[in-house]
Amino acid sequence: MYKRTSDLFGQTIADRYLIREQIGAGRMSAVHRALDLAANDTPVAVKILNTDHPDAIKRELFSRETAALKRLNHPNIVPLRHSGLLDDESAFYLVLDYLPYSLDACLREDSPAQPNNFDPYRVMRELAQALAHAHSQGVIHRDIKPANILLDEQGRPCLSDFGVSKLLNQLTFGETLAGYWSSGYASPEQQAGQIADFKSDIYSLGAVFYQMLSGQQPPAEGPRPAAVDNNIDRQPQLRSVLKGMLAENPAQRSYTAAQLVMALDRVTRQLETLPTHYLTLSRTAMDNLRAEGYITPRTAVLTERPQRLKPTSGKCPKFIFSRITKTRKPSTSWATLWICFAGKTSRMTTPLP
Repeated sequence: MYKRTSDLFGQTIADRYLIREQIGAGRMSAVHRALDLAANDTPVAVKILNTDHPDAIKRELFSRETAALKRLNHPNIVPLRHSGLLDDESAFYLVLDYLPYSLDACLREDSPAQPNNFDPYRVMRELAQALAHAHSQGVIHRDIKPANILLDEQGRPCLSDFGVSKLLNQLTFGETLAGYWSSGYASPEQQAGQIADFKSDIYSLGAVFYQMLSGQQPPAEGPRPAAVDNNIDRQPQLRSVLKGMLAENPAQRSYTAAQLVMALDRVTRQLETLPTHYLTLSRTAMDNLRAEGYITPRTAVLTERPQRLKPTSGKCPKFIFSRITKTRKPSTSWATLWICFAGKTSRMTTPLP
């Protein structure tokens, strides 16, 4: 179906992208890790479209994905760097940012590694934001599934693979790709051969969320609202949001993508797991924290020498110290601690040294 990795290894595309290894393949394309020789050997992903497809299908896949990505500019959508035709004109290619993880791999029980700070609730919110942006630009993805969601080292998710997307306000004279959908994630109307719309993407994203929260692969026909109550033991409000996404009738799906962003923000913030942060604290500072009730004997053992302390689970250091500085005149120890937190944990994503 594709040129083997051994055939492409060491080849340079467009006199710039040096192929190193194949990292994925599907029915429509193969993806290779490459080095951008014009950008200090920056790792990139080179996607080469399946050469077994008829020329009309190849052109349509290439046209749709490049057109969609040129419309979109969002931190949770994989950006297009370059595109074109291989030198021997055998296949179209796209050059994209390289992201080392896929959600599909992360959800497997035997997954060897996960990105740092992976939190399912943050991933859900950011994917909803990406979809809201795509819909605002008239782009319907039509194939949302874990394999088409990539993550960077810090667990930031990015929606990818817009090859079968549908662009509103753009006439399409090429091949129809309506039949290209993924079992378990495609909406009921897609599986019935009907036209996919924005609500179809909401269903597919709901199927992804169902798998993330239940730990179960969706059935071939896709999950239904009843499965949410049967298989997910979470906050009732979160289950309600998920059931609203998975309604079998598109007209009964409760949310647009923009509304989904607000609903998830409302119900998942309190469930999010804070990243682990450590501070080096002096004896005086630890005494002050104990007096305020933020350190218990289980979370720290007082010693004469400074030690690394893990904050009490569930308490956000940014909240702790903003509260303390309002009620107590900061001593040198408190001021030092406040400086340690400020600027380095404003978004709670960067571990302290």
